Amino acid sequence: MPKPAAERHDPLRETADALCRGSEECCHQHERLAHILSVACSDEELAGVAAVSDMCDAILVKQIAAYEQAASGGRGKAPEAWWHAANTLWHTAREYHRRHEQCNQTSTRLARHSAAKLGELTMEFELEASAVLGLRHAVGGYTKACS
Repeated sequence: MPKPAAERHDPLRETADALCRGSEECCHQHERLAHILSVACSDEELAGVAAVSDMCDAILVKQIAAYEQAASGGRGKAPEAWWHAANTLWHTAREYHRRHEQCNQTSTRLARHSAAKLGELTMEFELEASAVLGLRHAVGGYTKACS
């Protein structure tokens, strides 16, 4: 995992590290939500897990914007491998957010869906799950580049 901030002060690196941690937590909460949906649970538990997941997604959006701002000046003295891993994480986080939003919009639009529309909804959920997997891999790549 990235080094503690006390050991260095590099705003770009610190912002990328925060993006990594936020991405990792989004993956965790998405996986937690998927698990809760697969078992019998109360509506209160489901609502709580969904609320935490939504909060993590909102924080990730802010971290994406913060990284964009910090990285706009270029990589500076950052090692090439780290720079590529950080940008891959950023691109993947943006794709995850885009897929997540698209899935939310589709499920809201198709709330009263017919059997014919079920395929479209299923595809959106599968694309979102794929984006979560991609984000998980980008977090791993970034973490490896920091070692």
